[in-house]
Amino acid sequence: MPLLVLAICNNCIYHTTTYQVRYPQFYRI
Repeated sequence: MPLLVLAICNNCIYHTTTYQVRYPQFYRI
């Protein structure tokens, strides 16, 4: 899991799924 995503979302349990769907190219850094 990219550290950038961890920094952006405090509730990663919820947000990781959201970012995977909305920003797949951003999530795959």
